[in-house]
Amino acid sequence: MLVVLVLCACFMGMANSVREIVKERDIYRRERTIGLSRTAYLGSKIIVLTVITTLQCVIFTLIGLLGRAPAQAALLGAPLAECLIAVIVAAVASMMIGLLVSTLVDNADKTMPVLVLVTMGSSSCPAASSRSPAGRAWSRSPGSYPPGGASRRSRPRMT
Repeated sequence: MLVVLVLCACFMGMANSVREIVKERDIYRRERTIGLSRTAYLGSKIIVLTVITTLQCVIFTLIGLLGRAPAQAALLGAPLAECLIAVIVAAVASMMIGLLVSTLVDNADKTMPVLVLVTMGSSSCPAASSRSPAGRAWSRSPGSYPPGGASRRSRPRMT
């Protein structure tokens, strides 16, 4: 369930920001001529979008986990807080990537195909290349799962 929440959060964070800069490019240029600093402009975008994205993630995660919250926590002692942090961090990171994409394209219509490509690439590549501290890939062979699926206490086998 957490994978679905994080993937949706990535789409949500990037969708919030991917058109922000490109749609206001003419306004930004005009404001720059009268003294608007890049830091103030980008900082205001980041602050406002972070607040909006965080609120969306909290509501989205609470609805998504309604009646399905994890029973055990891994680090913080509160499973709901851990899920919220994971979803919010993924969404805010994707929001920042969305702002970067917004600066690189010249037309707002070109942002949506890039949004899908970047989100899918960023969410699938790290999982495929994750390594253990010893440098070995984490994997589970199909025969290592107990009948009926993986139990909560099962650990990935190092290969």
